[in-house]
Amino acid sequence: MKSGAAWVYAWGMSWRLLPVPAAAILALCLGCATSGGSLYRDTAAAERQQAESRRESAPKPEPAQPAAEGLAIESDPDGASVYLNNRYVGETPLLLEDLGAGRYQLRLERDGYYPHDAWIDYAGGHMVFRTDLRQITGFLQVEVQPPQAAVVVGERSFPAGSVQELAVGLHTARVRLFGFEDYAAQVRVEEKSLTRLAVALVPAALRLEDLRSGRTQFNPRNPGLLGRARIRFRVSSYGSGRAAVLDAEDHEVWQKPLPRFTSWEQALDWDGRASSGSPLADGDYTLVVEASPEEDGEAVQARILLRIDSSLKLSYRLLWNGASGLLYVPSPEVLPRGGVQTSTLLASHAQAAADGYSFRTPWDLGVRLGLGTPRGLELDLHTGVILGYGEVVPWFASAAAKFPLSRGAVQTAALAKLGYQSVRTDSFANFTGLTLGLPASASLGVVSFFLAPELTVSLWEVSYAQQDWPSPSLTAWAYAKGGIALDLDPWTLGFSVAARTLPFGRGFGFDLPVQGGVEVHWMIPGTQLFLTAAVTGEARGAGSYYFSGGAGLGLLD
Repeated sequence: MKSGAAWVYAWGMSWRLLPVPAAAILALCLGCATSGGSLYRDTAAAERQQAESRRESAPKPEPAQPAAEGLAIESDPDGASVYLNNRYVGETPLLLEDLGAGRYQLRLERDGYYPHDAWIDYAGGHMVFRTDLRQITGFLQVEVQPPQAAVVVGERSFPAGSVQELAVGLHTARVRLFGFEDYAAQVRVEEKSLTRLAVALVPAALRLEDLRSGRTQFNPRNPGLLGRARIRFRVSSYGSGRAAVLDAEDHEVWQKPLPRFTSWEQALDWDGRASSGSPLADGDYTLVVEASPEEDGEAVQARILLRIDSSLKLSYRLLWNGASGLLYVPSPEVLPRGGVQTSTLLASHAQAAADGYSFRTPWDLGVRLGLGTPRGLELDLHTGVILGYGEVVPWFASAAAKFPLSRGAVQTAALAKLGYQSVRTDSFANFTGLTLGLPASASLGVVSFFLAPELTVSLWEVSYAQQDWPSPSLTAWAYAKGGIALDLDPWTLGFSVAARTLPFGRGFGFDLPVQGGVEVHWMIPGTQLFLTAAVTGEARGAGSYYFSGGAGLGLLD
């Protein structure tokens, strides 16, 4: 019988070698929508009526005002001077409200454009005159040696030697070709005339500039690109180079020859390992890039300081319940300073109805931000809608802050979350009100266990039966949330549940239904993108439940 460690290894390798494409997994989950009992019907009916009631109680928008009386004069572009019967009256867009009916001579003038003349028969009331002004242009030809160079004028790029039509006036022409110094000159383009410019580029000396890293601190144990330092720099000419990493005692621990330079932008990755492939210890390291020109000239060098820190754990987590974690339990993990994650998930349930099928489709969008205070801070923003109710669209939004309290194999954090939703159901375990929590986790290799007790204070109670919004009345209850995750590079699997107590004023007990969900995330190789497949559900008992299946997409950096 296999040991626990061997079983975990075998499980991880089976996922690595799994031949089923991600699309098949997503399709499977999209088709996974079953139910029993009346819970789905009660949820859909309550959400529809509660959202409609909320919408009816909201302030009604002001009715659209009728168009103002008068002659409206518009031009593309705006800012043209307007002359009416040879008298200046303003600039476009312009509304002449006190104009009497009659025939008028109109003239529009703007620098760089031909004047536009017209006769207008204005009969009174509201009338719009709109025209496109014709730009005054000339022509420019830039001849370059070598002729392979690119010419840029404004936002336009074109090959050397070509004739380009441009607006009259003064322009800056920039000429670029790798291996040569950039050239810039101002040229004046005259109306209907050809302006010629001849440029002979000067060969550039090799320079190594703007050495930078997307992460100056990283954890090699994070999956894929999240566990690497992506190094970028610029060179000015052809040459060859070498990158090396030095430890704190200036001993070389890693080196890599660089391909021949044939363009300005260069990049390489370092995964925090020595040249032998063995992991390096936490600490500070110096990455050195050396470059030598192909022709005569001196070699150049640049350095950047990097730090390996195994405590900087970057795990992809959903924000379905308003704070990052698994579907129904927040985690104590906090993104490091500058870390960003975006995620979206759409889960749908379809059920046969008298007129076809009814759909209930929650769709959420979440953003995680690592703000990097001395102790660490993460801000989670979450919003979304529940589609399927026609013109009535229930919506929700929340903001949460997480402060780490302890790190290591056992982590804890303090959570404060403020949420709102336009319905009184609780499918996300993220009800309207202020929520305070203490998410915690314990990790054993690739397995992590999560637990998150929470207290919510709200002006309303959760209801799957009432179809209106009662008068606000302060109430409070607790959540018990838990889950388990397997982080198997590049896969993450998770299962989570959430149970809500009765409001404290109604005695001890749990307020059904409970929520639960299963999720699978796959990091697309060579990217920082994640595909998600998920099944969510609610249950009042063995005979009353429903499940929704869906898919999502996210980015973690």
